Amino acid sequence: MGFGLGRWGASCTLGSSAFLAGASGMITQRLGLSALDLSLGAGLGAATGLSLYLASWALGAWRAGFWITGANTLLAGGAAGCSAGLLGWSVGRGVWWSLVCLCLAGFCQGLFLPLLARRRGAEGIPQLWALNLAGALVGVVLLGEWAAANYGVVGAALCAVLAALLAGALPSRLRPPRSGSGNAPQSTDPAQQQALLSPRAACAIVVSATLFTGLSESVLLRLAALDLGSMHAAMGHALGGALGALALGAWLLPRWLPKDGRGPLWCLLLAAVAHGVWFWPEFHLGTSQLYGWGAAASGGAAGLLAGVLLALPLLPLGAVVPTVHRAMGGESGRRLGDLLLPEALGALLVLPLLWFGTAFFGAEGLLALSAGLLCFLALMLGSRGLAASAATTALVLAWLPAPAMQTPALRRSEFHLLAQVQGPHFSVAVVDDQLRGERTLMTNDFRATATGPDYHYMHALGHLPALLHPAPMKVAVLAFGTGTTAGALAMHKEVQELHILELSRAVIEKAPHFAAVNRNVLRDPRVRLSIGDGRRSLKDLSGELDLLTMEPLLPDAPGAVYLYTEDFYAEAREALAPGGILCQWVPPHALRPETCRAVVGAFGRSFPWAAVFQYGSQWIMIGAEELPPLDSGRFPTEGPLAEALTGLGLQDRAGIAAHFWVLCPEFGADERALRDRDPWILHRPRPTGLEVLTWLPENMAWLRSKQALLPGAWAADLSARDRRGLEALSKVRLARELLSARRALKAGARLSGAVAQETVNGEGLELLLAEANELAPNNHEVLGLLREASFQENFSSGLGLLAAGQSTRALAPLLSAAEAKPRRSDAHLAFALAAEGQGSQGVALAAIRKALEQCPGLLESRAARKITALAPGETASLLRRVLDQAKSNP
Repeated sequence: MGFGLGRWGASCTLGSSAFLAGASGMITQRLGLSALDLSLGAGLGAATGLSLYLASWALGAWRAGFWITGANTLLAGGAAGCSAGLLGWSVGRGVWWSLVCLCLAGFCQGLFLPLLARRRGAEGIPQLWALNLAGALVGVVLLGEWAAANYGVVGAALCAVLAALLAGALPSRLRPPRSGSGNAPQSTDPAQQQALLSPRAACAIVVSATLFTGLSESVLLRLAALDLGSMHAAMGHALGGALGALALGAWLLPRWLPKDGRGPLWCLLLAAVAHGVWFWPEFHLGTSQLYGWGAAASGGAAGLLAGVLLALPLLPLGAVVPTVHRAMGGESGRRLGDLLLPEALGALLVLPLLWFGTAFFGAEGLLALSAGLLCFLALMLGSRGLAASAATTALVLAWLPAPAMQTPALRRSEFHLLAQVQGPHFSVAVVDDQLRGERTLMTNDFRATATGPDYHYMHALGHLPALLHPAPMKVAVLAFGTGTTAGALAMHKEVQELHILELSRAVIEKAPHFAAVNRNVLRDPRVRLSIGDGRRSLKDLSGELDLLTMEPLLPDAPGAVYLYTEDFYAEAREALAPGGILCQWVPPHALRPETCRAVVGAFGRSFPWAAVFQYGSQWIMIGAEELPPLDSGRFPTEGPLAEALTGLGLQDRAGIAAHFWVLCPEFGADERALRDRDPWILHRPRPTGLEVLTWLPENMAWLRSKQALLPGAWAADLSARDRRGLEALSKVRLARELLSARRALKAGARLSGAVAQETVNGEGLELLLAEANELAPNNHEVLGLLREASFQENFSSGLGLLAAGQSTRALAPLLSAAEAKPRRSDAHLAFALAAEGQGSQGVALAAIRKALEQCPGLLESRAARKITALAPGETASLLRRVLDQAKSNP
């Protein structure tokens, strides 16, 4: 017994079912990708998961084409719901479980569309296809992320189950269409009576289109990591943008394209030509600016719009399946099932190209290959004009420079690009940041690490745990980066084996660019290199390591989150030998307070003894079975190692004790646990703007509230001079909190009452620094913070005076800022403006020459534009004359 809702009501019901099926399928797919991120890494996990899911989905659609009636949607909904729940269960249970459950879920999700198509008829395929993609968009951006952020994997899986059950239940009670005799339903669709496209040609088109779509989405995700950022929310917006673009294409284009076999070929040609916008720098700049505006305004809609804009080249690909379906013969549901079977082959062909072809051909080569396939298809179907156009497009795409090089992240005028490569997991670039005066390793858009003074803590990541262990003979570094930490460990003569566990071969290949800080450690015969997922590599070292130190990407970055969970720390402890030590970095300036507390809490709950040390503005966590010994005999008194430790302030027991701050197990019991099955920090929105400035003072205030006394065994035999050093660094930590709070308040941010406040006359920071300098006048931390505070205060006040037209008063603070950080080219530019405004043209000329020598592209940089915009018209005019003199007298 079914319900007769009329044609319009039935269409709405079937469209709603397609929408819900898309939402359920995409939430399920995201669960599977999270599981594979854990096993294969973020880059290969996403590519592998997408391809396998699409192939399984296509097989399910093909199988559903043989079913007789649409009443089977209820069975499809139940199967899809059960498989979604099973996939949620598989997260964190191993790569094979994840792969099997992902394929099963994809197969069950693929059952829906052919059954709905049988009800709707061929004329409704574009709408069903578009609504299915639109539902997927809602599933990935809204429903799935909200559920995962608030209720974890279980909540997201439950949403997928409910959506699948509802998608199956809605059309199951519709009155079946009238049918004649025979097993298959009859249709009045003219396309059933006459095929305009042969099955062989349709198969070739769908395989090529699927391959084109898979490669395009892979390139899209890489470009999104550069344009939108490599955080989880940005990747979700990019994937949602791709689905939105495909949905628009499926809805809009079929009505304007030829109804015969040329229709899908025109779709592919339009897509190939449209991909040219990815080679246009202004396109990437506009997308990046739109996304930045949306992130600053906490606008998810603006972020999604930026994702759709970036994914516009995919729009014509959304119309391929509807146009091919229209040109085929046969009953609508069976026709769609047969049509989607070749998608499985196309999806599987994507895998080897992504795994092995990216490094050889690059993004531009993969796109040119897709256009070349179109040329072959056009020739096969006798369309020479389309073939010539496709061949021309392929040649142009192959000739153009890599799309990644057109993104704002790598086109910054202050960057001098030394090397760039597209690895299987992420883009890797080495740049000389001439504005800051440091060499930087970038993974996608993220400054992973650099050689400047802000990164000296990476030396401590190697030296600190090595000094706390009595005999670190077999050690490992997880996440190589510039190799600074590995180079520090190699300086310890006790080390007999140094294992380097790195996900990306491209990072290792760029190590020679950082020889100044890594001491060419890869040439050391003690080094054992492992390329691949760090967690899996650790299992090969079970019970062998005396020391494991690590500095992966940010905890809330895709893939990296699984190196900060309690499950990972349990595995890491199994890799340690008795008495082994684990060392890990935490960036309090880059983590929102709830994320920071979750990370520190997970570490503290995982070790019998765990502590946080502070080095500069960074935290270093140490975990062990018991309080590590602090043996004076572990500190050399001469040689390169002694000099390096002295420069870091770690030359003796007192130096290490001074950096100790908190015992981890004293807090975190009431925080939400960070587990493999619930990486909730990954799904929380990551704001930008003023809120980011509050993270460091808020996190430091929280950790200060947990401050513990120095362990008695470490405090024994400390001299009065040593204790003055401890008191000095305690004041430095409070002063750093005050400095970061002052910066946030000046920018207009709001801080909680827990953050330390300065006195009314603002002397709190200066007083603390003066007292610390008196207690330990040559301490590296004291001197470093004095230099940083001097630069921030003088640079900020000098720019304010410059903006007010008081060039004479701005001269002294800007000179102090340039002296505090002589490699900062923007400081020399600001000083030159002040000198020119005062009338000291010779001084201004010398300053601007120094700035341009250090950073030839300075004047085109965003920082320089902000500074020159502060100068009044007369000063700007004088600056132009100074620049003319600098160019005429090089």
